[in-house]
Amino acid sequence: MQIQTPASASSAKKMGVGGMILLVLFGLFFAGMGSFFLAMMLLGKMEDEGDVWVGYVVSSVFIAVGLGIAGGGIIGWKKSKTNAILAAQHPDDPWVLNKQWASGRIKDSNAAGAMGMLFFALFWNAISWTITIAFFREGKQEEEAAMYFVLLFPFVGIFIAWSALHALLKWFKFGSSVFEMAEVPGVIGGQLGGIIRAKAGVRPREGIKLALQCIFKKVTGSGKNQRTHEETLWEKEQLVPQSDLQASGMHSLIPVFFDIPYECKPTEEISPSQEHYWKLSATAKLDGIDYAADFVVPVFKTADSRPDATRADTAGADTKPFDVADAVALKEAGIVLSETASGAELHFERGRRALYALFPLAIGGAMTFGAVAMGIFSDIPLIFPIFIGGFGLFVEISSLAFLVGKVSLRVDATHLEYRKAGLGGAKQERIPAESITSIEPYSTMTVNSTAFYGFKVERSDGKTLNVPANIKGRLHADTVCRILKRHLKR
Repeated sequence: MQIQTPASASSAKKMGVGGMILLVLFGLFFAGMGSFFLAMMLLGKMEDEGDVWVGYVVSSVFIAVGLGIAGGGIIGWKKSKTNAILAAQHPDDPWVLNKQWASGRIKDSNAAGAMGMLFFALFWNAISWTITIAFFREGKQEEEAAMYFVLLFPFVGIFIAWSALHALLKWFKFGSSVFEMAEVPGVIGGQLGGIIRAKAGVRPREGIKLALQCIFKKVTGSGKNQRTHEETLWEKEQLVPQSDLQASGMHSLIPVFFDIPYECKPTEEISPSQEHYWKLSATAKLDGIDYAADFVVPVFKTADSRPDATRADTAGADTKPFDVADAVALKEAGIVLSETASGAELHFERGRRALYALFPLAIGGAMTFGAVAMGIFSDIPLIFPIFIGGFGLFVEISSLAFLVGKVSLRVDATHLEYRKAGLGGAKQERIPAESITSIEPYSTMTVNSTAFYGFKVERSDGKTLNVPANIKGRLHADTVCRILKRHLKR
């Protein structure tokens, strides 16, 4: 699930009267169409009396979506007016535009995420199952076997429903956690601190892992072609041991304190499609469903920002010949580190990302099977099954490459050796240390809001070696780059 960021506090987002009217009219048109067909069915004016319940379901969905769009337009317009007034009153305190930020009490995204997933699962399954049942009840599968391809959509609906159920169970078990900030806002070149109030049962023996991330978010395209890309620019993790957790009535109190380097980007809306935002995460392994809570937090440059607060998380790391903590941290991401004072080897384990690849692999397989059925049993133009089957095959191959690809590295003060094996064959390259000018992580993909990274090795001759290691999380990618730089004396 992708976390939803609050309205940016860097500028008052305005929705004019014209925009509100357009949304309301569009929503009412949608709802009106659904109401018209529903009324016609209730009055018995529809010619086809077959599966009339199909029409009831589709009409109801149209009405609900239309009213939701119209209501959202009115609410958005009222909120934009309030934000404009607050922005004029507090030009130097943009975080006051968000009520939770201004109060210093921020709820996690579990409730909103669970409700969003539930609505999407109901919408998807209502449409897909209704159409599928209608096809089979009318016996169309006997006329054209390619109609079995329609089963792909309820098949996807089952996975969506499972995700919604998991989100709901997590919400029922833990409720909504609240992050109470010690000071508002968090300060670039300063600190972010406070406590997380979680349900009393959240006291894991292994402690609670906290992570603070600065994320760049970019939205491209529009409509069905809209894509969201997120890149973690900075990340810091810490483990809060069980002994540091406190009890207060019906809650467990989790202490939070992070130093934030001055070089980091503040919360900012760069444009309507680009922004920087900060996310605080708390996770813990428990019996049954694990605890997880995400908070979008305000982090700004203020009068308290100190330019001398640099990247404390890596300060002094280059002087360490060996750090056991690195091996432990990387092992959690499926990376085996063997390090000595003279060199290091890193092996990115085969199959460590199975859960991220199985779902798209199943979808690709279903699309390929459906395309073959369409080509054999139907009379539709051949271009359609070729296109669908080709795309399904592409998804399958990409998923398999992601699943079975293997990368290993060997590094010391003289060279960096890179070896890769996978569906595309084997590759090996040896780069002298003196020709390497920089090693930096880059984003390779995002799966269900989880970012994966490779790293690029730039050489003095202008060439660049991209290593698609698919490392889970920016923090682990930064750790790998730091280890390589340490042994290359960079």
